[in-house]
Amino acid sequence: MSFLSRLTASLAAGACLLGCGDPAAPDIPDLTDGSLHLFGVLVADSSYQVVYVDQTDGLPITRLDAVLSEVGPDGGLTTVATAAPVEGQGTSYAMVFEARVEPGRRYRVTVTAPGRPTATASTTVPSDFEITALDARGDPPGSTGLTAVWSPSAGAFRYIVNVRASPDCLTNPPICEGFGSPWAGVTGEARIDTIVPAAAIPADRTRAVEVAVIAVNRELFEYFTTGVGGPFTVQPKQNVHGGHGVLGAWVRRIRTVDRSTQGPAGLGSAMAVDQRLLRSN
Repeated sequence: MSFLSRLTASLAAGACLLGCGDPAAPDIPDLTDGSLHLFGVLVADSSYQVVYVDQTDGLPITRLDAVLSEVGPDGGLTTVATAAPVEGQGTSYAMVFEARVEPGRRYRVTVTAPGRPTATASTTVPSDFEITALDARGDPPGSTGLTAVWSPSAGAFRYIVNVRASPDCLTNPPICEGFGSPWAGVTGEARIDTIVPAAAIPADRTRAVEVAVIAVNRELFEYFTTGVGGPFTVQPKQNVHGGHGVLGAWVRRIRTVDRSTQGPAGLGSAMAVDQRLLRSN
């Protein structure tokens, strides 16, 4: 699986309501010091945050506690939420924080387990931004050209542009089911000019097309674009102290292209764009 496929699949961690699929299972190092492996993505606009915790020694985690804190300008910590503690004989858990994180602010997650080193990780959520222009040409939209422009997001290391058919969403639990295989591209600029493969968008013209721009911070992007698997494994770049893994963050903004009111579109024709700016939650 390419780094882009892994990245776009894993961006769903902690944000199942966005319907991007299940979080990818990262490679867990085989160690014997009892250290924990964390994988978390703080999602601006989501009403909850999730950090996945795994052991690295094959032994059960008998109890797990986790705290989400905001890091102040002076380095002081303010508790934002505490995950419900878990007890048992499991080897991996999802720690859920019922809290929102704000764009532009810095947060720290602290995870403790008896007999194991305390694991901590800090990350800054990219600042807010807006998609200011979108032109999806062709039928399906973007198949002969896609141009999207957005305001820069401070703290964004790269932008992931994702195109797919609008999903069907449930409110309880807040999960969306996607359709087709979404297309994704990566850019370091606040715009993209590209062509989307027609196969990425289902032929059902009653379903709108979503164009999402995801501002990803450096910790998360580098975790998925470094490291080598196979017999000579090199672990990816990580930011967990006292453990392994990553805590990253992203901000996601969406525009939709409504195809239901359009007649057959010729090559190069512009599709109507719903100008409502949809937020993640």
